[in-house]
Amino acid sequence: MLIRHETLIHYDLCGEPVSLEEDFSRAEFVTTENMAADKSGLVHGGFISGLAD
Repeated sequence: MLIRHETLIHYDLCGEPVSLEEDFSRAEFVTTENMAADKSGLVHGGFISGLAD
């Protein structure tokens, strides 16, 4: 299967697709300090939504 994605997506913010099969996909996502939503380091949900998208 061909992995199709938007060409302007920044993988460092939304993760990177690495495999796609029938009924299965896999993406890699590394969080960074600049994704924090608060002082405890909680990752902002927008980045997680970007990964799911």
